[in-house]
Formats: sequence, C-alpha cells, structure tokens
Amino acid sequence: MSFQDNTAGWTAEEVDMLRQGVLRHALECVASVRRQGTQSQAEAKAWMLNDDREQPFGFPACCEAAGVEPGALRSSLFGMIRQRRQAA
Repeated sequence: MSFQDNTAGWTAEEVDMLRQGVLRHALECVASVRRQGTQSQAEAKAWMLNDDREQPFGFPACCEAAGVEPGALRSSLFGMIRQRRQAA
C-alpha cells in the first residue's frame, strides 16, 4: 500500500512510523481496562473492524507498516478481551 500524496515531504519510512504509532495507540485504547466503554475505545474498535485498504491510515495499512496481518491481530486482540470478560 502506498501513500501517493507526498505534499508534506515525508519519507515512506516516516509515514510507516506514523502508521505504527496510530496502530499502537488504537491497541492501547482497545486493550485498556481504564478506557472500557469510552468513546475512544469504541472508535478504536470500529477503526480496527474496517478493512478498507484504500485508506492511507486505515487499520490494514497500519498493520502492514508494522508487519502484522490485520485479521490475525484483530482475532488475537478481541479473543484476549473476551477472555478477560469471562474471567471477571
């Protein structure tokens, strides 16, 4: 996936670093017990469920930048959340 509009003068490496930061932030929002039921958590979950590969900062592009398969990450994360709920 490439981000064609490079008007800001960012390198591909810088864009990938930003994508990885967006992914990390979303993971923290979704996995956080402190943020349970918050709007930021709901938005992060919705973002992770969107498979639009045309979005330069969508979940698939951010996963690709981190070297992770989107479906596998989603499955693991939501599985962990389910287990946490069942244990509570």
